Amino acid sequence: MEEARVFGLRQGFCVPFHQHDGSEACISFGGARLELSPDERAALHMIAIYAASTAKAITQCQVQVEAGARTQGHLTAREVECLKWSAAGKTAWDISVILSISRRTVEHHLTSACTKLQAVGRTHCVAEAIRRKIIS
Repeated sequence: MEEARVFGLRQGFCVPFHQHDGSEACISFGGARLELSPDERAALHMIAIYAASTAKAITQCQVQVEAGARTQGHLTAREVECLKWSAAGKTAWDISVILSISRRTVEHHLTSACTKLQAVGRTHCVAEAIRRKIIS
């Protein structure tokens, strides 16, 4: 508290949070003089809730992006190749002829890519691969 006084923070208002996962946090507002009406306290409480929610969303988004970057490296060259041909509108049979492999093998590569990219279908998988810049 002494360190806060050095920077002119003599009074403050703290909004505590108890998260669903059991963790706790708080957001503090401070200044030289902090005389708040009940309406101003309520407004700061709402601002704190919004700020904490936004910070949590940003953190989760960063975790997903990092997880996506790790997943990108796990696609095999053949899975990427099959995804590129699929993005070009080719069927599994067309891709099998182009790559000289069986249709079933093509379907296996595409299913594996869907699993790795957490996609629900081939179109979603292609869209996810484009979004992650695996294919263009």
